[in-house]
Amino acid sequence: MSVEGSSLDVSGKILSEEIGSITINNSQVSISEANSSFSLSDISLRNTINDIVVKIYNTNKNILQKKVYTVYTSSQASSSSNTPVSG
Repeated sequence: MSVEGSSLDVSGKILSEEIGSITINNSQVSISEANSSFSLSDISLRNTINDIVVKIYNTNKNILQKKVYTVYTSSQASSSSNTPVSG
């Protein structure tokens, strides 16, 4: 994935009721049970190549999935623009 800017916002839909929490780069993601959605704003992209680690946990805090996404950006952390990403 390639983005412009030094940070991004991530949001998406939760498709399973067994998901209890989500972290992105060890930051807790905001979950809306009413809308079955999640979001995390202002994920810093400090380098031109950034690994974003997503961990999905069930309601018992056991890990269900772990994924690593590599995000490429043309600018380093000096820029202040956010790039939204939806999932």
